[in-house]
Amino acid sequence: MKMKKGIPWIVTGLGLFIIILYLIKVEAAFSDLKSAEDVRLSVRNFQISIWCAWVLITSSATYYQWTQKKYVLFVLDYIIVIIAFIFLRHYLNLGEAKNLWSFGDAFIMGSNYMTLRNALLICFMTAFVQGAIWLFSSKWHRK
Repeated sequence: MKMKKGIPWIVTGLGLFIIILYLIKVEAAFSDLKSAEDVRLSVRNFQISIWCAWVLITSSATYYQWTQKKYVLFVLDYIIVIIAFIFLRHYLNLGEAKNLWSFGDAFIMGSNYMTLRNALLICFMTAFVQGAIWLFSSKWHRK
């Protein structure tokens, strides 16, 4: 029975590990600075890793809230994703400062808008899933 309680934590740790692994790869790409395309690819892979890790962490948080009635993994999900997008924004701005790419002067085209949009989208989708789990696990909606 203890293993069932530990599986969501292990999956959440796996999601965090994926983000950290690709964060290290982005840092290495900026340190080595082989080519602009290599740096772009590593930043793109880091953004994809955030979304893949979000799927893992949200799935485990959903299972944990459904079975244990505790939402601590959802809070951890929000924290991990917001911090990961802060790092993504930092590296996007760093790439722009090193003239590896340019987003332009318009706010809609900027890295701040892109990361804010993605972070808010993930937080909204997580809140929607968390609300759905809360709604369908409570008995008041069945009356």
